[in-house]
Formats: sequence, C-alpha cells, structure tokens
Amino acid sequence: MAGQLGKWAVGAGLGVAPPRMEKVLDSIVDTVGVTVLGLAQPDLDPVSALVPLLRSGVPFWDGTAASTAPGAAFLNATAGHLLDFDDTHYQIHGHPSTVVLPAVFAAAPTGASGASIVRGYLAGLGAMSAVAALYGPEHYSRGWHSTSTCGVVGAAVGSAVVRGQPAAAVANAISISISMTQGVRANFGTLMKPIHAGLAARAGVEASMLSEAGVTASPVALDGRYGGTALFGERGSQSQLLSAEALQQVAAGAADDLGIKLYPCCRGSHLAIDAALDAAADLPKGTVIDRIELLVPWGTRTALLYDEPASGMEAKFSLPYAVATALVRGTPRMEHFTDAAVREPAVRMLMDTIDITEDTARGDLSATMDGRYADLVLFLRGGGLRRVRVENARGSAERPLTPAEVDEKFMSTAGSVLHVDKACELLARLRQLVHLPSVDGLFRN
Repeated sequence: MAGQLGKWAVGAGLGVAPPRMEKVLDSIVDTVGVTVLGLAQPDLDPVSALVPLLRSGVPFWDGTAASTAPGAAFLNATAGHLLDFDDTHYQIHGHPSTVVLPAVFAAAPTGASGASIVRGYLAGLGAMSAVAALYGPEHYSRGWHSTSTCGVVGAAVGSAVVRGQPAAAVANAISISISMTQGVRANFGTLMKPIHAGLAARAGVEASMLSEAGVTASPVALDGRYGGTALFGERGSQSQLLSAEALQQVAAGAADDLGIKLYPCCRGSHLAIDAALDAAADLPKGTVIDRIELLVPWGTRTALLYDEPASGMEAKFSLPYAVATALVRGTPRMEHFTDAAVREPAVRMLMDTIDITEDTARGDLSATMDGRYADLVLFLRGGGLRRVRVENARGSAERPLTPAEVDEKFMSTAGSVLHVDKACELLARLRQLVHLPSVDGLFRN
C-alpha cells in the first residue's frame, strides 16, 4: 500500500475544481492564522525553549525567529494546535492541516513556489486521510490520537512531495514514518495534546529527509503482518478490505471533509455550543435558566474528558463547560478558556444544572462525526422552555464558512499579533498562494 500511495502522491496535482481549491485555501489561511496566535501564547514557552534558534533557517510563522526544518515544523505545528482552534477532518477524526502544512513549508527547498506548497499539502492531506481509512474508526476509539498517528504519514508524504522526491522515495518515507507513530488521547486537556501535532510534523520532515539520504525501511511497514495497519488498525489488516483504487479515491477527495472551527475548543462540543447560542439568541434580558437537558449520541463525550474542568486547557474538553459558557457569555472566545474564566461562579452554577444523556439508538459514534447532533432544552424560571436541535455545526464540511468569514477569523487571530498591515499583506499572499513564484520571505518580518 505504501507503494501505491507514493505513486498517487507524486501524481497529485492542482487540477481540482475551484470550490475544492477555495476550501483548501480556506484551511491554509486558517492554519496560518491560528498558528501565529499560538506562537504568541505563554503556554508555548516550555516548548519553544527546546527548539534551536538560527539566524538563517526555516522561519516561525510569526516572523520572530528561525530554526532547522524539523525544529520549525515542530514549533509551528505545536503552536497551530495549541489553542484547539485549528481545522478538523471527519475521515481522519482529527486535525490535519496543523501537522501537514508546517511540515511542507519546513521541508520546502529554497525558491519553492506556492503551487509546490499546495501540491505537497494536498498530497499529505490525502495520504493522512487514506491511512486513517486503513486504520479504521476504532483506531481513535481505542485511544490513539489520529492527528498524530495518521498525521506523521501525511507530514512525511507532504515533505517528500514538496522536495520533488520520486514515488519510490515517497513510499519509503511512508514506511519510515510508521515507526514514528505516537500520540494517545489520555493526554487531551494537557500541553501534550498540541505537542502531538508538533512531534508528528517534525517526524514527518525527518522521515522524508532520512528517505532522501538513503535510509531504507520495509516496503510493507504500513500493511504487512507486523506493520502499522495490523498493529494500529481495528481488526487485522484493513488493506485486505480496501483496494489501492479505493484508497486513492479517499486520498483524492480528502479536501471535501475539511472543516474550520468557530470556537477554540474540542469540535465534539460545537454542536452543543451552536444549540446553546441558538436557544439563548432571543431570550429576554434577565431570563433565569433553572435546568438544562442535553441529548447527544453515544460516543460524543469520548474526547470531552472533563465534566469538572480545573483549568482552561481542560475546559476545552468539557461539554458542560462549553454549554454553560455559551449561555452565560455568548460566542466562546479565547478569553473564555483561561484558568480564571473556568472559575467564574455564574458559569459553574449553570454547569451544575446540566443533565447530559447519551442516546444509544445509533450505536457508538465515538469514532465518527457522521450522525452526531445536539438536542438542547432550556427550562426557564416561570415555566417556559426553549428547545433547539443542531445536526451540523457551523464551520463543518456540511455547513462551511464563507471565505470572508475565514478571513475575518484570520484577522482576529494573526491580526491580533502582527501589525495590521503585515496581517493584511500575509492574508492577501496566502489567498494567492498557488500563483506565488516563490514562498521565500513569506513569513519574515
């Protein structure tokens, strides 16, 4: 399977329909925006202290410094996932762009064109999606963090393609990257979760570099008897069930499943947040909510580990907190996921009134977003009630943001760190990325 994926990856071009390319550019713009904001966060300090700084090298996306290719990929990818505000993907059940895009930019040779960056990104995204299909949905349910475990393959492929490596070298990079698989969901709600993305991006760059240097790996490291699919997949070798043609179809359509977040927290809570915002939209000022009932499918809370979050990081993975903060404060924003915000009495009091039920009728949906919904009922003091059901979250693949909304988010993220003129210039160049003759200097101040 690595061989077939390698052949597909080097042949993956830019001949995609305009709507799909628009979605790709939306994710690239969004990823850069949240990464620039992440690089400015004090929470990143313990990570950035470990990255070697160079006067000349691969730049960090805020333009402040540079590092080696693996070092820049590591820090940019970690920063991109730090705030849990980066894009998502339903086939992967994770966050692809924060891994693949930093790896592709880091591995790109001097003078690389914008088109080659996009081609590498598409190849990496497709490979990451194909490996997720090989591993199957139970991979995530069993505790693996797909952003990392599948992302390392995507980063390796994207890095190899942007460097112009032939199909055999790309396939070999895939096989090398299988031995770099890492990331467990037990670390959600801690700094290790975004570091998973950084480790995957760095490992992917290193896998492509090792392959280019002549290091060889088994051609069946992905789908052999003791390979990744057998070990990480749900029931032995999924490669027996998915043909090479089927995998290539998954890879080619990977961009269709991209979704962009409106709220800086786990995507599993976004349906409930939308429901809460809709339910509270026209409530008269001073309305008191006595009780809240929330019905969600079984498996919704798999990544939402904290019913009683004690920190801002844990709050990003708390369904009760997500609902309560949306009802008390409106649209969840960055400042709502700090340690101080989590302790606010009005939010904690409302959290205590929430009764969450998981609907088992559709089976366990922990490894998929298909069939997810949030059915929210507010019981109001005086006897009234409000009920809202949401089946597609804003920003999801089924309910996508417009490019203008994505640009607005970029200006609220990157624009809060960079000078407004610099942010506007960077946004304009990213929107024209496929036409840039060179990306050298794109992120330098």
